[in-house]
Amino acid sequence: MPIGKKFRILSLDGGGSWALIQAKALQKLFGDIPGRDILSHFDLAAATSGGAIVLGGLIENKTPAELIALFKDEETRQSIFYEVGWLDHFVDKTLETALRMGPRYSAGRKYSGLRKVFAGLGGTPLDQISAQAWPGSGDNKLRLLITAFDYDRKKAVFFRSDTQSLAANFDTCKPPLLAEAVHASSNAPVNYFDLPALFPASPSYANRRFWDGAIGGYNNPLLAAVTEVLSNPDWYQGGPQSIQALSLGTGQVSLPLGDHRLPQYPELIRHQESTGLINDLMELAQSIIDDPPDSASFTAHVALGQPLPTKSDQIIANGCVVRLSPVVRPVLDKTSGGWALPGWRKENPPLSIEEFEALTKLDMDAVKPEQVKLLEKLADLWIEDIVPNQGIRSDPDFNVRIGHGTFGEGMAAWNNLMGT
Repeated sequence: MPIGKKFRILSLDGGGSWALIQAKALQKLFGDIPGRDILSHFDLAAATSGGAIVLGGLIENKTPAELIALFKDEETRQSIFYEVGWLDHFVDKTLETALRMGPRYSAGRKYSGLRKVFAGLGGTPLDQISAQAWPGSGDNKLRLLITAFDYDRKKAVFFRSDTQSLAANFDTCKPPLLAEAVHASSNAPVNYFDLPALFPASPSYANRRFWDGAIGGYNNPLLAAVTEVLSNPDWYQGGPQSIQALSLGTGQVSLPLGDHRLPQYPELIRHQESTGLINDLMELAQSIIDDPPDSASFTAHVALGQPLPTKSDQIIANGCVVRLSPVVRPVLDKTSGGWALPGWRKENPPLSIEEFEALTKLDMDAVKPEQVKLLEKLADLWIEDIVPNQGIRSDPDFNVRIGHGTFGEGMAAWNNLMGT
């Protein structure tokens, strides 16, 4: 994969089974081609959690359609989200019943499931992936960066394919296996998996334990990827002016607080939750995949010297960072001045209020068939420019000021950067 004048980054957010949305986006952006052909457009790929599963699938050379089928396959979903029983964790299950929180899935079973999904290169160390996937590529190789959180050291950790990276802080551990890195990165705690992730096949990581990369603040790994490149400008031949980044999210819920603008339905605005121990613990447990709407993307935009709006009505849409991710939110109806469902003026409204409300309450472990079907519909409506896109920065009324308000606009911007 030749590194030309531009250094291109693919960044894949976390989000559990919502990562189905990324597979849909890749299919629209690149067509239904083998995963390694998609990765050949990039010089570095960074991923967290569900995005790491997508990245692993691309490395296994799965097409977007095969990745979509993987997320839709109930047996595969259950092998990753394997529910623990009362005999496995009696105390945890009791707390879950009483407090509506606690681990629901087995971390050990997840690792076994991932090894089956990544049957080809899952057992290959990260620093050997390029040589195995693209033999004869020489120094022109794809660099990999997968985020996780060190349970015992209480700090973010990055699994790299490049052992010589100056951002690595002279880590003496050898790169883990691909399946192990994905396992650690996708190991969401508290309300999801019962134990920290372990690396049974890598002796240099003996007694090391890991949580999901989102815990370290890298649910959107774009800024980590940009930092990686800027730390190695000579070796990567990539300075701030040469970087182009495609950041794919997994969806976000953004509801406006109630004000004078009457909503079409009460469910379209945010109603404040009661405070207290149980609700606060629930908020904390669910916040690991939440990211301020544009923090990582916006910081990367600024770090790469991109322009900022100087007037309230100015829109910056020609930067080197393209952010694509659906936002479950209402839209302002220009006629009534109130909040309304996306696309509600169409002859056959594409999204019902029941579906909208279900999406706002859908957790990252959406594994039931009807939940996966709803996620697929969300992705399709987003790609059709009915559901809004997440900008790099938006104003309080969700008007995009940096980035793109629709998937189509963002796709056109990326194609322009790619010269297609």
